[in-house]
Amino acid sequence: MEMCPAIWDNVNEKDDEILEKLVHVETSSSETDVTKNYVLTLRMFFEKDNGFFKPEVLEVSVEYASQDKVKEIKGTVIEWVEGKDPTKKKIKKK
Repeated sequence: MEMCPAIWDNVNEKDDEILEKLVHVETSSSETDVTKNYVLTLRMFFEKDNGFFKPEVLEVSVEYASQDKVKEIKGTVIEWVEGKDPTKKKIKKK
């Protein structure tokens, strides 16, 4: 992933610990039955009991209406361990 600027430019320090738990990545492509739209799917496999979230496999599928227009994006719902969600900022109140 470090070799792909489109991805790596969106990774920050908070993500490093999580990515250390990544064990496998795979992609697949298909077409929808009705519209024959192109669908690209990315699956990321993480260590079981990784300490950050469940489930251990995260998947995102992007359906394209045309070559440069996204119709729909579907992804796995992530169940974060308390205090481990990198999108949440911890604020201390005095």
